[in-house]
Amino acid sequence: MEKNETDIEFQRKFIQLKQKYDVYQAESDLLQAKGPEDSIKKRILPTMLLGVLTGIFTVFFGNDGEKIIIVVIGGILTIVVFLVATQIDNQSEKKREVKLTQLNEKFALDYGCPACGASYMGISWEFLQSAGKCPFCQRAF
Repeated sequence: MEKNETDIEFQRKFIQLKQKYDVYQAESDLLQAKGPEDSIKKRILPTMLLGVLTGIFTVFFGNDGEKIIIVVIGGILTIVVFLVATQIDNQSEKKREVKLTQLNEKFALDYGCPACGASYMGISWEFLQSAGKCPFCQRAF
């Protein structure tokens, strides 16, 4: 009787791995997709906005001498904004990489054989399910 309860507990824990795998895949995909999107928003958009504002100020304000000053100041500000935005983006990228590393580490610990504890990191749920047994300890699911 105790062996049946142990087998049932093992089966329950194995089935829970599917949920852990799905959650990991969704979170990992989200973190990996955010990088390029955020980079465009944080670097390009502020720089473009300042460039457009400089153009508008140049067209509508001042005489020819003042327009040159507006263009020079706008150019300098655009470079400064781009550098600041790049720094902010780099910090965000580092945070994203840390989150991804933490997610991978947690997944490596959580997604493993309920019997022997071997990590299934890099092994899809579909493969495990079709194999029908742990690739490490050979215990049948």
